[in-house]
Amino acid sequence: MICFVIIPALNGWVADDNDQTPWVEIDLIENKLIGGVVTWPRGDGYKRHQYVKTFNIQYQAEGEAGFKYYMESGNIVVSIALLHLHGRLTLYLQTFVGNENVQDVVLNGFPKKIIARHVRLNVLTYFNRPTMRLEILGCEKRELSPFNLSKGLTMCTFSCATLCEQ
Repeated sequence: MICFVIIPALNGWVADDNDQTPWVEIDLIENKLIGGVVTWPRGDGYKRHQYVKTFNIQYQAEGEAGFKYYMESGNIVVSIALLHLHGRLTLYLQTFVGNENVQDVVLNGFPKKIIARHVRLNVLTYFNRPTMRLEILGCEKRELSPFNLSKGLTMCTFSCATLCEQ
């Protein structure tokens, strides 16, 4: 089991000042089985209290035309374009709870695993400014070193084994 460590830097990802719909997208280079995400607040101490409070997730597998939303509807993942009820669009997007303070790390495991190359976290609410550090948790059939887009390798914070059980 492996973890895909994405944005472990001290400051992490920060949205532009004027961004009205902030989101961060991760390209995992190839399709991966994703079992959850871990989020942290901004990591440069108590000078800047900034973090994402809630978010939803979109994803796209390699070769697919568009992004899908991770949906709450019976833990079924469906494309937003296909969710019509009696001629009107009804959405039951899964809202994930992120950070509530500047100290804690938050794990959000997915009840239904997804296969994706691209994972996008859309910020819904935040404290002071949309800022986060994150890990994408997943697994492969073979054991590999942790995948990391930053310098060096970092082991995952949480056990991937429980997230990858089918």
